Amino acid sequence: MLGPWTAALLGRLRREADRRRAGELDLHPRADAERDAAIRSAYGPRCHLERTCGPLWGIDCDAAVDGPYLYVRPRADHIDQLATCGGACMGGRCTHCPPRDDGWTCPTY
Repeated sequence: MLGPWTAALLGRLRREADRRRAGELDLHPRADAERDAAIRSAYGPRCHLERTCGPLWGIDCDAAVDGPYLYVRPRADHIDQLATCGGACMGGRCTHCPPRDDGWTCPTY
Protein backbone atom coordinates (compact mmCIF):
# COMPACT_ATOMS: atom_id res chain seq x y z
CA MET A 1 0.00 0.00 0.00
CA LEU A 2 1.59 3.23 -1.14
CA GLY A 3 -1.13 5.58 0.16
CA PRO A 4 -0.88 8.91 -1.65
CA TRP A 5 2.47 7.96 -3.15
CA THR A 6 2.00 6.32 -6.54
CA ALA A 7 4.82 4.22 -7.92
CA ALA A 8 5.35 6.75 -10.74
CA LEU A 9 5.51 9.67 -8.29
CA LEU A 10 7.92 7.84 -5.98
CA GLY A 11 10.15 6.93 -8.91
CA ARG A 12 10.28 10.52 -10.14
CA LEU A 13 10.91 11.98 -6.68
CA ARG A 14 13.65 9.45 -5.91
CA ARG A 15 15.41 10.21 -9.21
CA GLU A 16 15.22 13.95 -8.54
CA ALA A 17 16.49 13.53 -4.96
CA ASP A 18 19.34 11.25 -6.00
CA ARG A 19 20.61 13.91 -8.44
CA ARG A 20 21.28 16.32 -5.57
CA ARG A 21 24.76 16.37 -4.08
CA ALA A 22 25.08 15.49 -0.40
CA GLY A 23 24.93 18.66 1.67
CA GLU A 24 23.38 20.73 -1.14
CA LEU A 25 20.81 22.99 0.56
CA ASP A 26 17.63 24.23 -1.11
CA LEU A 27 15.75 26.52 1.28
CA HIS A 28 12.85 27.05 -1.09
CA PRO A 29 12.06 23.92 -3.13
CA ARG A 30 9.92 24.72 -6.15
CA ALA A 31 6.24 23.90 -5.94
CA ASP A 32 5.21 20.50 -7.29
CA ALA A 33 1.44 19.99 -7.16
CA GLU A 34 1.57 16.18 -7.15
CA ARG A 35 4.32 15.93 -4.52
CA ASP A 36 2.80 18.64 -2.35
CA ALA A 37 -0.65 17.00 -2.41
CA ALA A 38 0.91 13.64 -1.45
CA ILE A 39 2.79 15.27 1.47
CA ARG A 40 -0.43 16.84 2.78
CA SER A 41 -2.31 13.57 2.36
CA ALA A 42 0.39 11.49 4.07
CA TYR A 43 1.39 13.81 6.91
CA GLY A 44 -1.44 16.34 7.34
CA PRO A 45 -2.88 19.48 5.78
CA ARG A 46 -0.40 21.79 7.58
CA CYS A 47 2.65 19.99 6.20
CA HIS A 48 4.87 21.14 3.35
CA LEU A 49 8.35 20.56 1.97
CA GLU A 50 10.32 23.30 3.70
CA ARG A 51 13.87 22.54 2.53
CA THR A 52 16.07 19.83 1.08
CA CYS A 53 19.58 18.78 2.01
CA GLY A 54 21.03 16.65 -0.75
CA PRO A 55 18.55 13.82 -1.29
CA LEU A 56 16.86 14.38 2.10
CA TRP A 57 13.72 16.44 2.73
CA GLY A 58 12.66 18.54 5.69
CA ILE A 59 8.86 18.54 5.99
CA ASP A 60 7.45 21.26 8.23
CA CYS A 61 4.08 20.59 9.85
CA ASP A 62 3.89 23.95 11.64
CA ALA A 63 6.89 23.23 13.86
CA ALA A 64 6.94 26.92 14.86
CA VAL A 65 3.65 26.35 16.69
CA ASP A 66 4.57 22.95 18.15
CA GLY A 67 3.82 20.76 15.14
CA PRO A 68 6.29 18.07 14.06
CA TYR A 69 9.18 18.56 11.67
CA LEU A 70 9.93 15.42 9.69
CA TYR A 71 13.11 14.38 7.93
CA VAL A 72 12.47 11.94 5.11
CA ARG A 73 14.05 10.48 1.99
CA PRO A 74 12.19 9.40 -1.13
CA ARG A 75 12.87 5.77 -2.08
CA ALA A 76 11.76 3.77 -5.10
CA ASP A 77 8.84 2.15 -3.27
CA HIS A 78 8.21 4.32 -0.17
CA ILE A 79 9.10 7.48 1.71
CA ASP A 80 11.67 6.63 4.38
CA GLN A 81 10.95 8.67 7.53
CA LEU A 82 14.35 9.26 9.15
CA ALA A 83 13.47 11.47 12.13
CA THR A 84 10.59 13.23 13.84
CA CYS A 85 11.56 16.52 15.46
CA GLY A 86 10.09 19.98 16.11
CA GLY A 87 7.03 20.03 18.36
CA ALA A 88 7.19 16.24 18.68
CA CYS A 89 10.10 16.78 21.08
CA MET A 90 7.77 18.36 23.63
CA GLY A 91 5.89 15.08 23.90
CA GLY A 92 9.03 12.94 24.03
CA ARG A 93 8.59 11.64 20.47
CA CYS A 94 11.85 13.00 19.06
CA THR A 95 14.16 10.70 17.18
CA HIS A 96 17.83 11.64 16.46
CA CYS A 97 17.28 15.28 15.46
CA PRO A 98 18.48 16.24 12.94
CA PRO A 99 19.39 12.89 11.34
CA ARG A 100 23.09 13.54 10.85
CA ASP A 101 23.85 9.80 10.67
CA ASP A 102 21.55 9.63 7.65
CA GLY A 103 23.33 12.49 5.89
CA TRP A 104 21.61 15.71 7.03
CA THR A 105 24.52 18.17 7.10
CA CYS A 106 22.62 21.38 6.32
CA PRO A 107 21.31 24.04 8.71
CA THR A 108 18.03 23.09 10.34
CA TYR A 109 14.76 25.01 10.41
